[in-house]
Amino acid sequence: MHVPFLARDVFLDDVAAETSAKGGVPEALDAAWERTLHLAAKKGEAIVIGHPHKETLAFLEKRLASEKSAGTRLVRVSELVP
Repeated sequence: MHVPFLARDVFLDDVAAETSAKGGVPEALDAAWERTLHLAAKKGEAIVIGHPHKETLAFLEKRLASEKSAGTRLVRVSELVP
């Protein structure tokens, strides 16, 4: 059918990871974000998804501000579709 698609690399707020992390949600979000940055550095891009939970949105607001100043470029997924 030749429909372009992309697959996510990291699920930011995975319930299983949040449950198993000793530090709970904050630790799980940090770990997922570090995986995202590692993959982006390695592959040149990383697709991360998550839910609009209060904790996730607060985490992203904080981290995205610091990543932008570090030179990380955020784009819409549609910009990555071939």
